[in-house]
Amino acid sequence: MLADLSARFPAKEFEGMVALEKVLVQAALGKPLDSVDVEAASQFLGEDVDQDMFLSQLRTLKSIRFQGDSFQGLVKHLALSTVRPLFSEVFKAITLLLAIPVTAATAERSFSALRRIKSWDRASMEQELLNALSVLFVHKPELDLNEIAKSFIMREGERRKVFGWN
Repeated sequence: MLADLSARFPAKEFEGMVALEKVLVQAALGKPLDSVDVEAASQFLGEDVDQDMFLSQLRTLKSIRFQGDSFQGLVKHLALSTVRPLFSEVFKAITLLLAIPVTAATAERSFSALRRIKSWDRASMEQELLNALSVLFVHKPELDLNEIAKSFIMREGERRKVFGWN
């Protein structure tokens, strides 16, 4: 398993992603940047961004007045701001980071769920029902069953009477 993970995600690329996240957050907070992290981030980005402009934008990124401490917080802060034209290369870097899947586990999990749902017994299932069951199965940890039951009961007057929600 470790060999497979190492082959899929070389340590150098992973280190570049971590360094880029760290550099972006540090720059947004107005803290001094570690030259090793800046170099690793630049190597990770390669020719995807204009390096000189990216470094220039990093120096002025503190002007966005970010108060958080995480990369996710920075992304949310930038998404709500109107500074996109001023930090085009920074936005490219963030887009690259967000577009890189950490693993394929989510996709593999959904296909496993689909195989369990659509068995030979249910081979004649329509696509709409199959899609709905797949979504429910994959996202079941996020579901609040009490809220779903309450919504179902409250939808019609007869149901409210039967379940005692007058």
